[in-house]
Amino acid sequence: MEYAIRVAGIGLLATFCALALKRDTPGASYLLAAAAGTVIIVLISDMLGSILDFCRELADMAGVSGAVLSPLLKTLGIALVTQFAAEASRDAKETAIASYIEVGGMVAALYVALPLMRSVVELVSSLAG
Repeated sequence: MEYAIRVAGIGLLATFCALALKRDTPGASYLLAAAAGTVIIVLISDMLGSILDFCRELADMAGVSGAVLSPLLKTLGIALVTQFAAEASRDAKETAIASYIEVGGMVAALYVALPLMRSVVELVSSLAG
């Protein structure tokens, strides 16, 4: 609860300040938004680490290999970073760049998931054969 209040407070404060700056200095408004996003990510990084540790514990208990869990976690990380960067670009009214970032994130996520997809194909072919 404490983290949620901090995140909301930082977000709202940055929003109000960015709105006040937007009229006179739009560039400063954008930089403030990017800085607020960075501060929020740093603030929640401890929680993300705990969540990742818990996922690894669950995978160990379930007997799931790290080769399966790793691509899933990397794909999740790529999705979060891509969304953050694309939204920052949209805030700066650069929608084309935001679209390129999203396409790049999709390709990166597929690339990271290739070993997992290869394992699934091998498993299916061994069951069929």
